[in-house]
Amino acid sequence: GGGGGSARAGGRGGGAISDDSRAFGEGGNGLAGLSSGARLFFGGGGGGGHSAQDEDPPCDGGNGGGVIFVQAREAHGDGGQVQAIGQDFKQAGLTTSGGGGGGGGGGSIWLIVGTGGDFHPVQISVGGGKGGDTGLNVPSGAGPGGGGGGGFARIGGLTGYNLYLGGGAPGIVDTPGEPSRGATTGSSGTIF
Repeated sequence: GGGGGSARAGGRGGGAISDDSRAFGEGGNGLAGLSSGARLFFGGGGGGGHSAQDEDPPCDGGNGGGVIFVQAREAHGDGGQVQAIGQDFKQAGLTTSGGGGGGGGGGSIWLIVGTGGDFHPVQISVGGGKGGDTGLNVPSGAGPGGGGGGGFARIGGLTGYNLYLGGGAPGIVDTPGEPSRGATTGSSGTIF
């Protein structure tokens, strides 16, 4: 499955065979061109993988990240995290021949502080989730899931924080020497 879109596009899911360009799960589109800073978006869910055999469990895509909105006179933090991240793939069990689900797209964080504040060393993240892995030493198994796209962040009046906007990593093929079969990382998010 393709990775969920958010501010930027989700990664493409891998194809069933390395050179089969017809079997890729496309990632969700990015929405960065739609945001003027007045809108907040939930991250898109990752596309589901498929089960090639009845006994194989499906590999659901990860949920998209949520929305966090904080506007305050002042704020202080000493460690901790503020996250609206995309969920990594939901792995019900590694399939023997099915495709991996995509990671969820990152959400949105709006964190504006009027008179300032120190958030050292708070981690603020709207990153995308990781795509699902696939195969158990099955060379012809389907491809892994794409990574979720990074989300939106608007932060004002704070110092000392670390911001993560990265797209999620793609899944891997669980067979030594196998390529990713075209699965890609989600695009990084954006500050608005």
